[in-house]
Amino acid sequence: MKKNIRLFFFCISIILAHSAWADIETMHLSWTISDSSDITQYKLYYSSSADMAGKIWHTECSNPTEETSGSFSMTCTNIDINSFPAYIQVAAVLNDLTEITSNIQTIPEDPTKSPPRLSTVKDFRIISSPPTDGTVFYWNMDKLPATTMLSDVGNITITKHQNDGTSSPGVTGNCLQQTGTWQTYRFPMSVVPADQGTITFWARHDYPPDIGDSNTRYFFRSTNIDSANTIKAYTYKNNIYFYIYDNTGTLHRTYKVADTWNTGTWYQYSFSWDAATGSMTIKRDGVVLSEASTPPWDSALPMWGSQDLYIGYLEPLGSFDEFNITNN
Repeated sequence: MKKNIRLFFFCISIILAHSAWADIETMHLSWTISDSSDITQYKLYYSSSADMAGKIWHTECSNPTEETSGSFSMTCTNIDINSFPAYIQVAAVLNDLTEITSNIQTIPEDPTKSPPRLSTVKDFRIISSPPTDGTVFYWNMDKLPATTMLSDVGNITITKHQNDGTSSPGVTGNCLQQTGTWQTYRFPMSVVPADQGTITFWARHDYPPDIGDSNTRYFFRSTNIDSANTIKAYTYKNNIYFYIYDNTGTLHRTYKVADTWNTGTWYQYSFSWDAATGSMTIKRDGVVLSEASTPPWDSALPMWGSQDLYIGYLEPLGSFDEFNITNN
């Protein structure tokens, strides 16, 4: 399926500089917009309501300027926050004056400190979207099925596994947040390419690297693992692994040891494979974390059979959004 829409993912770190005390809080806002050429202006809003009712447009903000490749900053001055909790939001204004808004970020209550003054918005990163050509499965995760639902692309049945997930603000719209065990969803692996493909999604870690426990926290995994015709990607302490077993049970893998990430930050992950070349790659925000060239396995392609692919699993990893699978 070919779409004539260009998507850009905006990740914003908002620095709260306080006038009366030295420590600084960092906040992250992420959202998706289409065709950035239509954007004429960026706005910053703040409100005392969680739904941004009565929001105030703060006009004392500069236009975003590029500081380094892919990193943008905009400076806002003299924002008085007079009550807690407070809420902030960034908007992109289009040519027709409509606005596309980010998710809402909360400034929590802290009665021991004087009201802060929001002064700077910086580290504005633009990350290209996953490819739209070759999409065989896409689930925007804005809604979570009570039992089952169909994917946004591919017409694939998505099934709740055991417990309801938590629907929370995501990169765009809502996301799947794992706030307990077995808050995960599955769909038939018949849609997953065996010869060549890429699984791309956004993830927000709730657990820091090298947490010290022995839990395996899955991005995704097939019904069966560590045997023929299976696939999995997961974190273990501060390592990220990506494994595929072909139909002979031979393992093909790539992994990143001693990895680092921040909790509470949205990252775009991509896991790619090509059986003809034997290549496997893990990317985060478009940057290669790990890649390997294993012996080709196109003569022994995985046969997924009646297995399902699970997003998350027993031990929660964090949150997931915009789950996409392509055949390239």
